[in-house]
Amino acid sequence: MTEGSRILILEDSRMSALLLVKTLQQEGIQFDHRIVDNGPDLESALDEMEFDLVLSDYYMPDLDCGQALARIRQANPDVPFIIVSGKIGEETVVEMMRAGATDFVMKDRMDRLLPVVHRELKSFSILRERQRTQENLKRTEERYTAFISTILEVIPDGLVVLNEDKLPFLINQAFTDIVTRYASELGYSEAELRDLLIARAVEEIDRAENQQITEIHIPRRDLRESH
Repeated sequence: MTEGSRILILEDSRMSALLLVKTLQQEGIQFDHRIVDNGPDLESALDEMEFDLVLSDYYMPDLDCGQALARIRQANPDVPFIIVSGKIGEETVVEMMRAGATDFVMKDRMDRLLPVVHRELKSFSILRERQRTQENLKRTEERYTAFISTILEVIPDGLVVLNEDKLPFLINQAFTDIVTRYASELGYSEAELRDLLIARAVEEIDRAENQQITEIHIPRRDLRESH
């Protein structure tokens, strides 16, 4: 889960940052990294790369940890943000956790940092994979809906596509034209006739096996039978 990870390190001490990098590498974590100690460099890093993990010191003269956390949360609400710092007050830790920090580790407790890094990289990898799956599913559904819409518009008879709750989510133009043409003649408003035709078709569907997507085919000759 940690191969090819990208880690952003917020640290004003170059020596401390490189020690952190070495510690993670010795643990077998393969990653690219950026070391940042000020606001402009943070902006550049966020523009140039999407990170899988942020490790941040708390005390930095040219970069406020709280502001950095807020900016990173704005760019990516889900990326793990671990504060790796010297002793800070309990109230400060609570405040940072409430602001969106994922965890806090003392600098002299590298033995605790390593399992936290492994855990957060794995969790974030799983989250990103789930998000990609959802995005792919959404794109597939959008393409399918567009395809069905195109097909519906070239069919001369009125068609309605229902979702799994048997509610219409696609109605072709032929169906709309039929309702508009016959509503007043049959003594209904357009909305009433549309609902009547759909309700009658749903009754027929209820007698058949339930399907996720169901088509209602309403030939023009059936209209007068509705009245």
